[in-house]
Parts: sequence; structure tokens; C-alpha cells
Amino acid sequence: MYALIDGNSFYASCERVFRPDLAGVPIIVLSNNDGCVVTRTVEAKALGIKMGEPLFKIKHLVRQNRVQVFSSNYELYADMSRRMMNTVATLVPRIEVYSIDECFADLSGMDHYSQFMGAGQNDASPSSAFMRFGEISNQASASSGQNTGLLTLGFSIRARVLQWTGIPTCVGIAPTKTLAKFCNHLAKRHAVFKGVVDWNAWTPAIQQRALASEDVTEVWGIGRQIGRSLNAMGIKTAADLANAPPHTIRKMFGVVVERTQRELQGIECLELEDIAPKRQQIVRSRSFGQPITTLDGLSASLAHHVAEAAQRLRGQGSVTHAIQVFIHTNPFKPDLPQYSGSDCIAIPAGTSDTLKLNQIAQKALKSIFKGGFEYKKCGVVLSGIESSSTQAQLDWIDPGDSDKRIELMRCVDTLNSRFGRGSIKMGTEALNQAWSMRRDKLSPKYTTQFTDLLRI
Repeated sequence: MYALIDGNSFYASCERVFRPDLAGVPIIVLSNNDGCVVTRTVEAKALGIKMGEPLFKIKHLVRQNRVQVFSSNYELYADMSRRMMNTVATLVPRIEVYSIDECFADLSGMDHYSQFMGAGQNDASPSSAFMRFGEISNQASASSGQNTGLLTLGFSIRARVLQWTGIPTCVGIAPTKTLAKFCNHLAKRHAVFKGVVDWNAWTPAIQQRALASEDVTEVWGIGRQIGRSLNAMGIKTAADLANAPPHTIRKMFGVVVERTQRELQGIECLELEDIAPKRQQIVRSRSFGQPITTLDGLSASLAHHVAEAAQRLRGQGSVTHAIQVFIHTNPFKPDLPQYSGSDCIAIPAGTSDTLKLNQIAQKALKSIFKGGFEYKKCGVVLSGIESSSTQAQLDWIDPGDSDKRIELMRCVDTLNSRFGRGSIKMGTEALNQAWSMRRDKLSPKYTTQFTDLLRI
């Protein structure tokens, strides 16, 4: 059995934790450079504000309805995410962090949770979950023979996360990860469930009604393009997909969609991952807060991206054998001169050394840079990634990372982890700060910076 725990309007909820005066107030959080809406509270959705809407298009709604607007405070959100995941882990055997606001939990052996925690400590009622998809009374649901222990556990997880972190969540519980994700969607969409849905608390007939109530694109892993193809075949709901002939699904869409179908049928195909799989490619890039025209400005931004990519590389115990650097102008300003360039350099011996990677990257940047353009973005791609423990091919010209450099990088990572990202950085990063992301509406970093500690 699995549970999917998801923070509701996570970025906005993090802001509300330290601003109780914003309870019930519409809030939106913006993307990089304060461009588009990436998080909306229920109150903001009710105003007609859509996900991905550019801020300049909704300024009238913001002004008329006193909508609170925040820049993305990634440092705060990452720390609140860590606290949320640690809290969930106190109630379940194992978790798999899926994203900054979501995690899967292993509920194996916890079916009788209510017997040792007390079923009466929350308002969980099987009937509340039944009523949305079938007219079933309390007595009927109670006599259905379904175990409500996991439903009680779901409410306990939700209550503890709210109490310990201030983040409201929804919990979906099911025998497969895909169904758990689907149940979480239902819990979030329908208030009658009070934030928790347990698939096994429903009869097969009600399970089918639940699947039939949602569009097939609401199923985890079914995007718009696949959804259109499924619709053309008459598969419009999640129930249609679950009941479709498996050989047809596999023939038309391959094993991945067939696996999704089997998960909807309650057949486990995706296991919990205790450790996230190592990345085979690492990309770091970001649009600039304002156009960059100089090589120094691009160099500073590139050094920052290289440092972040190298740290991620070392974090998963890997080395890279190729680094690609790219730059380009703003394609959304066709009236300006346009240019894009990239260069990829092989690293035969493999490395995770920030200084070495930056030296190679800066050389590539100089080869593709052209003056007279307003650059909007630059980035770096690390590929040819393999474990650092793999025996590398000996190269007398480039023997690979020395023990001293490996220890130096470990020291840098430790200091940045302890004192905050960027505490130790390359001098190249300080050449120019014009590339920095624009965050004009940034809230304090309440939990990660001493100067921003909450004052009462």
C-alpha cells in the first residue's frame, strides 16, 4: 500500500506559515524573474487567475482584489519541504521524495493503525469518502467490512504535518502509486473528503465511479498529447483507460502506458524508490533578470551554473565526460538581432571538479560569444555521466581528479551545506551580478538566514 502526500498550494502555503494575517487572502507566487504565476491559493483561483498567466496580464485583478504577490523564495521552500518530508517520515516506514511538495510513503503493515492510535482522534469517516460517488449511509459503510485503519493514518499524517510545519496537505492511499496519485487528486478536488481518500475503503462499484468521474489526462503519466490520442480511440476517462484491452494499449502506446493502465487496475508495477536514480544528464540554466551584452556578465552566470551542476554531480557520486555550454538571445523580441551558440567539449578522464569544469566551460563560452547582442539566457549541460568509482581510462595528459582536489571539493560542499549556498564560490561568479534573477517581491528567508529570523 502507498500514500501520496502533497502540500496544497505549497509555495503560497509556505508564505502563509509566517504570515498568519494572510489566512483567507488570495496569494500568487511568481516564476523566475517575476514572470508568470506558478502557484495560486484557492482564493486566487476563484478570481479567475490561471496557472502560467503572465503577471502583466492580471495586474488589474491583483489591484482590484488586493492579491498578495510573492517572488519565488526557493531557499525558504526547500527548507520547508525538508521539514514536511521529515515529519511524514515519523509516521511511516519509508518515504520517496517525488518533488519539492510531494512524497510517496510505504504503508506496508499499517492496515490496523487505528487499533493502536485510537480511531476517535480525528473526524475520519468512511461515509464521507463514499458519499461523493455513491449514496451510502454511515451504517452501510461501517458494515461493509472495509478496514479504516489506513484512512485514520491518512488523517494523522495530514494533522501532524499541519501541526509541525503549518503546511496543509492532501493524502491519497491506494495499492499502487498511480492510484495513490489519483486518490490524492480526488482528495484535493473535492472538499467532502476532508483531504484524505483511501481507495480500499471503497467498494469496486464506487471505485469505478471515481475513475469515470475524471478525464484520462488526470491520470499520472498521461499528458495532453497521449490524452488526445486516447480520446480519438474513445478512451476519455480514467475508467475507460483502466478497462481498455491491454494488448491495444501496448500496441498503440508502448509498455509505459500499459504499465499505467495496470496500475489503475490495482496491479503494482512501480515500486518505492528509497534512493532517487542517478541522473544521466545534468542541466543548469536560467534566464537573466536583465539582458547581458558583455562576456564578463555571461562568464559570471556560467560559473554559477557550473558550480551548481558540479555540486549535484558530486552529490550523486558521479563524474562527467562531456560539458556543453549554450547561450542565446531573447526569441520573444524578434525586433532585436538574434543569435544562439553552443559548444560541447569532451573530458576523457571524467571529472567532478568545479574549478576544472569551469575552466573548460569558460573556454567554450569564449569560442561561441559574439558581441553586439543582448543575451537572455546561458546554461551548461553535463553528460556522459558515470559513477566516480568506475575505473577510468588512464590518460597521461589528463590523469583525472587528484585526491587533494577531491578533498577540496568535499570541503566546499560541506561549508556551503552548513552556512548556506554560495558561502564559498568562485571569483568568476562575482565579476558581474546583472545576470541575477529578478525577485522584487521576495519574502524573508525565515528559516535559513539569521538576519531574516521572524521577530515577534
